[in-house]
Amino acid sequence: MRYYPRLKDGELKALEKDFVDFLVVNGITADDWLKLKQNDMSKAERLIEEFSNVVYESSLRKADYMLLVEEKVVRCFNCLETQVVMASLSYEGTGAFDFHEVDDLALVLNTKGFQFSSKIVNKPYEKKREHEMYDMILSGCKITDEKVFQLISIFWQQSKIKGN
Repeated sequence: MRYYPRLKDGELKALEKDFVDFLVVNGITADDWLKLKQNDMSKAERLIEEFSNVVYESSLRKADYMLLVEEKVVRCFNCLETQVVMASLSYEGTGAFDFHEVDDLALVLNTKGFQFSSKIVNKPYEKKREHEMYDMILSGCKITDEKVFQLISIFWQQSKIKGN
């Protein structure tokens, strides 16, 4: 069953060596592939779709963090094996503020006059981990590293200590 989209021709071309390896693993030689494309395009398309699934699954399996930036809220997700942990930071001030314009989150968090709240919540996956991650990408998330998640987590822990 296909969950991810078929790779575009340009993407497939960029992954040509990997695709050839995929075909070899599936017992298909270069000559066999050429014959398939000429004589059984539907089977050729199914193989491309299977390869597309492998590429997406592999990429998402390697990713651990997703980031969603909105005007007043930043959400960073740590995608663990059985659950996702969300660390969010919200601007609570009354003045104009837009996280899209923030280059250095740590600097902003240490600037007096800005008011932020944070929270951390856990949620078990409702679907397969990689499927949920792909759905998150469709909702605007980007794959990222652990830096923003750690920064929000530290801010959240400090806020709890201060009693905020």
